[in-house]
Amino acid sequence: MNNGRIRAEIASSLRRFWSEVTPLDEARAGAILEDFAHHFVRSDLLRRFRKSFGGWGVKDRFLIGGIVCEADDTLSGLLMASAAAPTAACVVWGSFRSPFGFSVVGVNRSPDKLFIIEDDAVASMTCGARAGFLFCGENLGRTLFFPAVSK
Repeated sequence: MNNGRIRAEIASSLRRFWSEVTPLDEARAGAILEDFAHHFVRSDLLRRFRKSFGGWGVKDRFLIGGIVCEADDTLSGLLMASAAAPTAACVVWGSFRSPFGFSVVGVNRSPDKLFIIEDDAVASMTCGARAGFLFCGENLGRTLFFPAVSK
């Protein structure tokens, strides 16, 4: 299956759960990966993380401070925001060399409505004034939430 077809299938799947789905350009997708890595990946393992993401798979030891998401968690709940407020997220797959992703908007969705394929993925999300990241690792078997770092 080619990349264009994979991306089209992911977009179609996301549209079932989100009111707005827009492709991200490669530069924006790469910037999200770099922002996540800068704040939540151990500095001594940063090079290995960049090689492993979307390749061999990311290991627990690469990451700093994630909170395990439970099955009943919602994105607005993780961000401690109003359940009625729309959540905007940018979810990225691929690799650091060739990232791709989508921007989505919806109300009170769960993390599994973002990570619809089994592969390493990072999501940057906002709900009102609250922000954070999610990481879903193919090798981890769970999703982790990372509260946003103030800049």
